[in-house]
Amino acid sequence: MKTLLSLLYAGLGEELPHTPERLSDDISSYSEGKRVILFGENHSESKREDAQRFLSYMPQLRDAGFTHIGLEIEDTYQKDLDLYQTRKRSFETLGSYPAHVVQDWRDIISKAQELELSVICIDTPKGNRDRHMKRKIDSVLQRREKIAVFIGADHVSAA
Repeated sequence: MKTLLSLLYAGLGEELPHTPERLSDDISSYSEGKRVILFGENHSESKREDAQRFLSYMPQLRDAGFTHIGLEIEDTYQKDLDLYQTRKRSFETLGSYPAHVVQDWRDIISKAQELELSVICIDTPKGNRDRHMKRKIDSVLQRREKIAVFIGADHVSAA
């Protein structure tokens, strides 16, 4: 079943996204010619290997010209995230997100800093989440930059 987010990108002629399990360990050739890749993950604490797999892809994504990482964090936290990245605030400001999810985000954000990738919050607490995520992703694409997005698998097509 296709999600709204994948259908919106299919309408733009972007290749439909794939979940990390469906990619090979070397994603360099997969990412060639793409400006957006959506990585579906399971929010369950027992499936934390999704975040570890994404972390292992990040250097290859940077080498393939990706400039941004999008995370399923409400965009109301973008200023807090920016302050965290500059070491001016802790990540405790993320409220009610599960601890294991916040730890995965910390790891991804730290790796992004190391690789000089920008991190953006793409979720919203209200309205149509998929449409909002698309707008946030499009804001990166409009600048002719590339974004790899790590979000819940329910937002990513299983096609």
